[in-house]
Amino acid sequence: MFRPHKCNAWAATLLDLVLVTIVTSVSVSCDVNVIVGDSPSPSEAGGAGGNPSSEGTGGAAPTVLWSSDHETGDLSEWDLLDSEAPPELIWGGGTLDTVLGGGTNNGYGVQFTIDTTVDALSHGARLYRSIEPEPAYYGAWFRLEGHHEVSDWWAILVFQGRTAVSSFESVTYLWDVRLVSDAQENLRLQFFEPTTARSYESQMSHRVPVGEWFHLEVYLDFSPPQATHARVYLNDTLVFDVAPLESEQPPHVLWGVGNGGAGLTPTLSTLFVDDVTVATGRLGTAGRD
Repeated sequence: MFRPHKCNAWAATLLDLVLVTIVTSVSVSCDVNVIVGDSPSPSEAGGAGGNPSSEGTGGAAPTVLWSSDHETGDLSEWDLLDSEAPPELIWGGGTLDTVLGGGTNNGYGVQFTIDTTVDALSHGARLYRSIEPEPAYYGAWFRLEGHHEVSDWWAILVFQGRTAVSSFESVTYLWDVRLVSDAQENLRLQFFEPTTARSYESQMSHRVPVGEWFHLEVYLDFSPPQATHARVYLNDTLVFDVAPLESEQPPHVLWGVGNGGAGLTPTLSTLFVDDVTVATGRLGTAGRD
């Protein structure tokens, strides 16, 4: 559980402990370092053209630990490693299916649809896997079918803890990568901690495109209770670098991709996801087949 923090001097904390570069809305803890990135360094981006990075691998090329391109036309490449439970979770007004034409190469991809017409806390459809025991990079390609105004919340990549890996009854919501909208009909990323309601929003320059593929990759070094580190990359650009994050040590920690939210306008939302990867280093956009 996140412990409450005490601030004696808000201005000093903001100046000394948090580096934020032109961010619209940031809620910060007194001892959490947050970088809202502007542009990647050559080493972060893997050089010109976004080649795979050796970051986190001691100079060696990244090793892909698991991947799914969905070209089997089903979800057979997905599993939770330590359970026979199905990887998908569908609730409220959510649906998911593998569809031809829903992938990055017009092959198979996963279509996640939610209908938020009914006033409820959430609607969703997601696929989950257990995280790796060592620090790793969790990535996927996403395509939004349309713009939505977000009056409540909208998450497309999540990390959560569970008491039992096959049970959705005892869940601790750890960290979300969410989408937020503005008055100019732009969508941007938000890093959100459900346990504390802390949120960090990306700069205006980090807009999430609609109707075209974009790549998200999240580095997670899960080191509870007080030393977890997360980085979020959008199309090879470092958007968030947040540490230290605090959490309990749940028996199982999973990550998931998909469509989940409430309070969307229009109420019907479709998201396509493909080429999902877990790797020892950052693959970036060059990791796409």
